[in-house]
Amino acid sequence: MFIAYSRRNGAEYATATESVRVGGKIIKSGSIYLGRVIDKENGIYSSRERGTFVFDPDTGGFGKADLSRVPKAVPKGREKLTVDFGDSYFIDAYMRNRGFLGCMERCGCGNTDTFSALVQLMILTDTAFANADIWYSGNYARLLYPKADMDGRRISDFLESIGDDRVQRAFFREYVPMITSGTKDVNVAIDSTGLPNSVHFPLTAVSNHNGDISQEVRLILVVQLGSRLPIFYRAVPGNIIDASTLIRTLEELKLMNIDVGSVVIDAGYCDLKNIAELYESKVSFVTRLKPNLLMYKDAVSEHLDELDSVDNLVTYGGRAAYVVRSRCEPLDGHGGYAYLIRDLERKRMDDAKTTEKLGNGEIPPSKAHGQFRRNGIFVLLSSEFMPIEDILPTYYARQGVEQFIDVGKNYANMVPVRVHSTETFNGLMLATFIASAVVQSMMNDLKDTDMSPKAMFMSLRNQKCKVYDGVVLRDESTASVSKVYRHFGLDPAFVIPLQNSDR
Repeated sequence: MFIAYSRRNGAEYATATESVRVGGKIIKSGSIYLGRVIDKENGIYSSRERGTFVFDPDTGGFGKADLSRVPKAVPKGREKLTVDFGDSYFIDAYMRNRGFLGCMERCGCGNTDTFSALVQLMILTDTAFANADIWYSGNYARLLYPKADMDGRRISDFLESIGDDRVQRAFFREYVPMITSGTKDVNVAIDSTGLPNSVHFPLTAVSNHNGDISQEVRLILVVQLGSRLPIFYRAVPGNIIDASTLIRTLEELKLMNIDVGSVVIDAGYCDLKNIAELYESKVSFVTRLKPNLLMYKDAVSEHLDELDSVDNLVTYGGRAAYVVRSRCEPLDGHGGYAYLIRDLERKRMDDAKTTEKLGNGEIPPSKAHGQFRRNGIFVLLSSEFMPIEDILPTYYARQGVEQFIDVGKNYANMVPVRVHSTETFNGLMLATFIASAVVQSMMNDLKDTDMSPKAMFMSLRNQKCKVYDGVVLRDESTASVSKVYRHFGLDPAFVIPLQNSDR
């Protein structure tokens, strides 16, 4: 028997033909279609009827193929385009494995492909939505999410649709249990940030925050202590002060079945009304006191002289501080603990400023003396007893909110806002919230490595793939890309079938 070969759509096919001599002529007496050629040298073929097999033309016999010798399948059809592969593949796999995509798919957003592609766009680029289709056309996301509508004008409509209260509540019903694992008495930090926005709509207002005047929206964020993963957000007009938002935020958390066990808040949220509400709700708290409060003044006047003692010296995060704990009564019938603290690093910086003012004649020696004694001083209030070495790590756990805010602004296009309606803003914040949560989760997973998300995405983007009529053939992984895949337990196939082969 001899084997004849032919090519169709870029792939090679084989037919085994038997010939006999009749008189003085050689004629074909029969043929066997072998299917696609897998390995010509070793006689390995593949067909729908027989699967992958070996064929011996000398005997006409079929055998079982040694799959270890079978090379990777060759894509059929003509190559259509080459696109960025690694970054989009990785984020999609990560969001699926960690449950983020499931929450997005079950919130009733209408077009999950657009939602998923939009979150990827926010994580991977800082491009304006007007150019979203350019990114989409050159990225594997177009194959992962073939129904996405990434036209810049349509993205605004989509944001408005996911800004609907029903979609937002449905998302958080799925998301919160995933983050908290159903834990009772969730420990959180609450803080806020201003989002400058020159476009006028109901949430934009003039803000005076610590003396900084701006047109902004105020975004309140609730972050789980320990994991630093965000749990919830809400937006208020920029002219609403932080202290007035705490009770409403806690009430909304209750309605979402989030039982707050303890909360860490900054001085902006600390007033007697909020303290009373926290005691009434049996929520433990740690907060920084404003210098104008009587509790602050009492702690300083009563314990300043005993502060600088070796028994009160503690360290945290590579810094040192003196801490004195004392009993106090923030409200009648409610006891607590005031912690008078002198941060030595902060004192060094404050002393330099005081020295400069003294040298320039801006303040007299008597005033400078008083400032030197109080430099680096602040007071924390805790509703519960804790050792002096634990109070600073507990309070500075609220930096998890600040880190998450930085992630949102640096990775997820949290600013600038550039929207014209409350619904569109809410949709933008939901997409930003998810993108930031994904990156924060990645940062948690990279905590003990030398990798950062930005560097990781750059390496992954360099891995391309070729798109054929029915499949994608990815490039080999470089060392840096392989390192990422190994760390996250991913092993992408070389040949990936397409759900929608007309892409």
